[in-house]
Amino acid sequence: TGVQTCALPILLFVITDGLPDNAKQAGEMTNAVLRTGVEVIYLVIGSSSACKWLEDAKIKFAHAKNAEGLIPAMVSKVAEFLS
Repeated sequence: TGVQTCALPILLFVITDGLPDNAKQAGEMTNAVLRTGVEVIYLVIGSSSACKWLEDAKIKFAHAKNAEGLIPAMVSKVAEFLS
């Protein structure tokens, strides 16, 4: 008795160029996953303009201009999410 459990958050990282064929459907699918309790963070590589649909949909994302910037962008978003 007296055993405590710690529920850790589940994170789903979506690595993308940020330009879905159908932004409305992508947002709906993301929201469906969020409703299950999974946190979704998009990692967008490329143009910052590709993040507009994520901003409009209020979906969490990190942006990197190129693949070399992906890890720092990911780390900063995870730190933001966990704080």
